[in-house]
Amino acid sequence: VQASPDSAWESIKSDIEAVTSSLQVAMYQITTPEICDELVSLFQKGINISLLVSSRVYDESDCKDAQTCYATLYSHGIQIRKTSTDYSYSHNKYWIRDGVSVAWSTGNWSPSDYPTNHTNNYPVYGEPDWWKANRDFTVYTDSSDVVKQFNTVFNQDWYAPYTYPWQPTYDIYCGY
Repeated sequence: VQASPDSAWESIKSDIEAVTSSLQVAMYQITTPEICDELVSLFQKGINISLLVSSRVYDESDCKDAQTCYATLYSHGIQIRKTSTDYSYSHNKYWIRDGVSVAWSTGNWSPSDYPTNHTNNYPVYGEPDWWKANRDFTVYTDSSDVVKQFNTVFNQDWYAPYTYPWQPTYDIYCGY
């Protein structure tokens, strides 16, 4: 279990860098440029990446940042699907690495949840160098039973009748 913000960035970065064959990601939003860059790097090394994102993001700024990331991924050939619009928001936050491990989080792949520019020393509110971030957790496991359950959900959502490919001309909806 990893608490955020603390050393969450180093943990997620290590987990993503450890991918050897496939990465399935179901995430409400991805707005961290470093994660987008790492996904492109993995894809260019031949890693199979499947990305399922929410078809709508509430916050306008987060939505624009997510669309910037998705446009980058799309331009490099990474397949992105949007969840069904039957959900107001698809708030999933998990990823399956190489079909053998899974991680799930209360936070998005965003700077507020996985800050990239801070040390492991998170100052107490009001103290010098305090910075605003979300307090989240991430659980990592290689339990085959747990991985199997997450894989089933991912495949059901990926192949659901009302999921759509993300495209620059048909991106996600911003706001309520």
